[in-house]
Amino acid sequence: MIRINLLPPAARRRRRRQPGRERSALALMSLGWAALLTAGFLWIAATGAEVTEMRERTATLTANRSSALAALDQAALSERQSQLRAARESLERLRAARRSPAPLLGELYALVVAVEPGAADSPFAGGPDAALWLTELQQLEPRSWSVAGSARDLSVLTDLLARLAESPGVAAVGRPEYARDDAGRLGFRVELNARD
Repeated sequence: MIRINLLPPAARRRRRRQPGRERSALALMSLGWAALLTAGFLWIAATGAEVTEMRERTATLTANRSSALAALDQAALSERQSQLRAARESLERLRAARRSPAPLLGELYALVVAVEPGAADSPFAGGPDAALWLTELQQLEPRSWSVAGSARDLSVLTDLLARLAESPGVAAVGRPEYARDDAGRLGFRVELNARD
């Protein structure tokens, strides 16, 4: 086959130089692909190392967890739970005892016995000839109480109120409400605030 080049001389020169350009472009392209493949390989190797390190760390943590579970004795845990439960119950009993009227009853007993030394065992067990006896103790709020009773006369009631105001177990004494009943005794009601 006969080839005739009809290109002008300048185009012919450019065409003769072109095969070198193709080789250099091919070399640059090969170099780019090699760099890209090398970077990909290095990235995959680094990721593989991270994965291996994560697997080792996971295995270590799993071994630590299993040894901690083995060291954890279920019997000791249940014993500790029962101890905590008992401590919580005793704390609740103590809190309930603080809210109980027992300390205030002790104070009232001492005061009634001080007013009338021959009183019975209870400040609530009085009779028609007793100077003072209590008929009711009612809790209004957690530390507020209402006390009702009967006194022989106003001097006995004022003496009781003065002793209540001086008592270490009573924080405040309210104004008493009182009236005479049919037997001539003084029925009274007074509000108290007990100390913590």
